Amino acid sequence: MTWKYDRALREMMRRGTRLEPLDLWAAWRAIACPLLLVRGAESDILTGEMAKQMLEANPRACLVEVPGAGHTVPGDQPEAFLAAVSGFLDS
Repeated sequence: MTWKYDRALREMMRRGTRLEPLDLWAAWRAIACPLLLVRGAESDILTGEMAKQMLEANPRACLVEVPGAGHTVPGDQPEAFLAAVSGFLDS
């Protein structure tokens, strides 16, 4: 098994050069259940500032930042990812 992704899609998201605008803030705000946002501390896709905006936009969200992980937290730090999700589900 190996991770696969479209490098062009990743670069497009990294540069913010989508052809059509995509605004998901209304959908994010509408989520009514508790939310766990897991961010790799080294992510070049989900910035710390964006994670902060997400927390401000939906008060049901909580954030766990995983040191030593990029955007693909489960692949970079699987034990820390499991601990974050398990802790969230157990609370």
